[in-house]
Amino acid sequence: MPPVLPIVLYNGERRWRAPTTLAALVPPLPAFLKPLQPQMRYVLIDEGAYPDETLRGLPQNLAAAIFQAERLQTPAAIQDFVARLEAETRAPAFARVRRIVAIWLRAVLRHNRTYAIDLPELDDLQELNTMLSQRIEKWAKDYLAAGEQKGRMEGRVEGLQQGVLRGEARVLARILTRRFGELPGWAEAHLSAATEAQLEAWSDAVLDARSLAEVFAEPQGRPGGSPPPASH
Repeated sequence: MPPVLPIVLYNGERRWRAPTTLAALVPPLPAFLKPLQPQMRYVLIDEGAYPDETLRGLPQNLAAAIFQAERLQTPAAIQDFVARLEAETRAPAFARVRRIVAIWLRAVLRHNRTYAIDLPELDDLQELNTMLSQRIEKWAKDYLAAGEQKGRMEGRVEGLQQGVLRGEARVLARILTRRFGELPGWAEAHLSAATEAQLEAWSDAVLDARSLAEVFAEPQGRPGGSPPPASH
């Protein structure tokens, strides 16, 4: 029978945790059946387990280059990587491989998690490098614009969240004033710096509290009616 070299190439974000033998993947079996099961071990190549420094230290290693390509996050980094890869594979021995890698890289760029780049049909690394060089400036501007838009959206969401918290704090302040009179400075300071969880806890406490100090008391309680310190 021909020899077998089983390989698992894994590029997921989480590290591989499964056993590396088929026997360990089979559920418990009766004693008479266990010796008859395949015991084959496979070679695991977990891309994420290789640091960038290790991959960069493997010149003209196409497997290492492929792993690096899947981690690229910006148009400039992509263009620089393709230019280096094209320069390192100009030897005649890489002629067929260059075409395969170019087709694969085009697919990788199209499905990049952070910044997808859709290229026309290409079958050579030199063509891919030329295309990226011609379009890198436009892609970089689009990339920055997308980042700015994302930042604005995140800022708006954060602003809305802060607005909701301030509104809840004002409502709670009105309830506390109705129950206990004008609020002292330490209470207003607590309300203005409160988190969502704190506002929720104080809103529940105000229903049964006998004093303002009890509303703001920690779960274990504070001694008879003295307000919590302002640094709390």
